[in-house]
Amino acid sequence: MITVITAIYKSDNYLEAYARRLQKFAETLKQAKREFEVIIVPQLPSTKEQAILKSLAASPWLRIQENSKPSLYAAWNTGLRLARGEAICFWNADDVRTPAAVIAGAKLIGEGAEFVYFPFIIRWYLKLFGVSLLVKWKYIDCLNLTQEDFKRSMPFASFWMGSKSLFEKVGPFDEQFKIVSDFDYSVRAGKATDKFVRSEVLAGYFRVDGNGLSSGGKPLHTAENNIVCRRHGINDKIVPGFDELESKYQVDKIKLNGEYVEYNF
Repeated sequence: MITVITAIYKSDNYLEAYARRLQKFAETLKQAKREFEVIIVPQLPSTKEQAILKSLAASPWLRIQENSKPSLYAAWNTGLRLARGEAICFWNADDVRTPAAVIAGAKLIGEGAEFVYFPFIIRWYLKLFGVSLLVKWKYIDCLNLTQEDFKRSMPFASFWMGSKSLFEKVGPFDEQFKIVSDFDYSVRAGKATDKFVRSEVLAGYFRVDGNGLSSGGKPLHTAENNIVCRRHGINDKIVPGFDELESKYQVDKIKLNGEYVEYNF
């Protein structure tokens, strides 16, 4: 089985398009005779979000599990606890995921891969007079990556899949982060397994429009990156000057369900 996890928070601008894509995605996987489930974890959903989710709720492949606090990585952890699939991936509501890539990734996991990554396309948008205009795009091939790259970077963005066994080995996402827990997680995965496999199928389209958590060069993003780098000994990537922001984080523990717990990195 394939499990797709989506966290929903302040997604009014994207959720209608996501719902349409999700229905087409489901039809493609059903036609391919692939068993799958989609777990949506809304966080403090707006009236519009509630209405769109209600329109999807009757789908037999969908489970909706609300998370009471606005935390992306707490929502992902909720999804992981519910996941029944042997191949698991995340789908951000503002991105586009191709069903062919998910099917291909699940096949590779069935053949022994534990972490599957893909080529993808970044699209940059500029909003003028209320309309989002595509101003630039770039194809990211994710070629020639090594095990050392996996231990110190996340060049595949959010377009990756993991085996259930990998998630069991790596453990939960660190909920103290607001932006970079997926970076921390991929580094931890690079330490936990060498079964990284690249699929040649285009994973999808990553949207940059200034509204995403990781967009805009935020100081918090740099500070959180520094914590991950300190945690994993990636000292050459630490950017000085963010001590005050960094002081709010614990390098040697992860946060789970509101508690800081010991973790062997």
